[in-house]
Amino acid sequence: MNHFSHQLLRYQIEEKGYENLIFSPASFEVIFAMLLAGSQGATRQLLLKTLEISENEVSSFLQNQQTYIHSSFSEYRSPSDEPTIRKFANGLWFRSTEQIRASYQGDLQHYFSAHIQPFDSSLEKTQQQINHWVNTHTNQLIPSLPLVLDDATIAVLINALHLKTTWSYELTPRSIGDFHLLDGTTQPCRYMGLKQDSPTSAEALYFKKENFHALAYLSIDRRIALTMYLPFEKDGLPQLLEEITPESLKAWDDLFEPIEVFDFKIPKFEIASDLNLSQITKKMGLAALFQPSQDFAPIFGDKTLQGFGEVSQANKIYVHEKGLEASAASFIALTLGMSSATKVYFKATHPFFYCIKDLATNQALFQGIFTTPTNPQ
Repeated sequence: MNHFSHQLLRYQIEEKGYENLIFSPASFEVIFAMLLAGSQGATRQLLLKTLEISENEVSSFLQNQQTYIHSSFSEYRSPSDEPTIRKFANGLWFRSTEQIRASYQGDLQHYFSAHIQPFDSSLEKTQQQINHWVNTHTNQLIPSLPLVLDDATIAVLINALHLKTTWSYELTPRSIGDFHLLDGTTQPCRYMGLKQDSPTSAEALYFKKENFHALAYLSIDRRIALTMYLPFEKDGLPQLLEEITPESLKAWDDLFEPIEVFDFKIPKFEIASDLNLSQITKKMGLAALFQPSQDFAPIFGDKTLQGFGEVSQANKIYVHEKGLEASAASFIALTLGMSSATKVYFKATHPFFYCIKDLATNQALFQGIFTTPTNPQ
């Protein structure tokens, strides 16, 4: 999914400009994997390409999905500290007049622990039930989906992801200061940070290149990292994004080294965004997914479907002094045819690219850009 995520980032910026952005590659991977289990033909080949696996790797890929979804992070507990929470929830809602093959239902429950629910002609009631399910499994961060059920909707696949973690050391509120926007103006920003002149319990990783540097601040269980790639120039984000590719991010991972003496300042921020990928995915060479076919016969039998009616994802992230909390909810609607002791200074007072990673698997749970202060309380 690395190349899909990279393309998605670029197309979102192309469409909306350099506004604050958050999306979840991990949530997209799960929902495409759920669809892969019920696909054939050209649709299956496109999904394999998107997921960057071969047909021979499908079995092990689905098994890895099962392991990752079912596993929970090792918990670090103390009287005052919360453990890292990372939970996936998956569901299939389908029209009660349709027959879903038992083998596909079995795969969804086996690999994805999916909730499977038929719905009738009461579409408003069904939409309320779906929103309640999403709200519950995202810890109320996403109260509803940008989903509109209609008479053509035959089924909806949904993935919800919720992440909550505590920093290795609580950050300190800093005074409100200027944040330098890409247009050369400034805007007041609520900052937080940490100054460490000798080794303590705070843990961070760092490296620098010619035109940018990167800092990864770790969770208390060393499992989650908020990684920020900050250009040295205040207006350097567009140039930095040109350098960011799946290959460069992987290479840069090897450059991070622990640091013990540092002084960093980052914005306290909250971002919410809805991504409708229906048009973007067509630009990315996936237009066939929106064409009528019988490629979902492993789900519905020989019925011809219109294909994807809509592909969307809702996201929200809150980064604060104690830690971070983020949620994503993705859905696909199917329609009927119709280093050293030198102190490191890292001052994120202008736009940057960020990534939240599961360090054990190197999976990008969330990605985005921060360009404008949001100043949450």
